[in-house]
Amino acid sequence: MEQVFGTFILSKKNNEYQGEYFNNHSTQFNDESIKIVDSPNLFQGTFETGWEEKGQQFISDLTITLTDSVFHLNWTRVRKGTIEQNVLFTGRGIIKEGKLVAVYQMTKIK
Repeated sequence: MEQVFGTFILSKKNNEYQGEYFNNHSTQFNDESIKIVDSPNLFQGTFETGWEEKGQQFISDLTITLTDSVFHLNWTRVRKGTIEQNVLFTGRGIIKEGKLVAVYQMTKIK
């Protein structure tokens, strides 16, 4: 995968989360599906996410924690289809107008 960095927005409406992302390979915001695995507090917990890039389906595990009013996001077990990729995504964000707004980047792992 090419280097990726961008913006991620997470909102909650009617007890469901919806993600959107824009990165250095995008020309517009794209949807990212968010399925709750365990979410004891608003915008915190463990989630399964899914998105599409260049016609390829990706899924990952997303963990969001809160420390000193800053949210920390970690996308791990990133898979293209069923094939695990040697990358993870990390990000930081804050609440703005009722949404979690974060910046993120990709890191290659061995």
